[in-house]
Amino acid sequence: MNYDFALFMLVLLVLAIIGKPDVLREVAKLAKEIASVFGKG
Repeated sequence: MNYDFALFMLVLLVLAIIGKPDVLREVAKLAKEIASVFGKG
């Protein structure tokens, strides 16, 4: 895992703590796509 991805996950965690479910849901969709790209790469 590189630092950029770790930072991205940290941002997700912060959003979850702040409590923005709508934003988090959209970002989660993006996270799955990004994770699949990282997995293939």
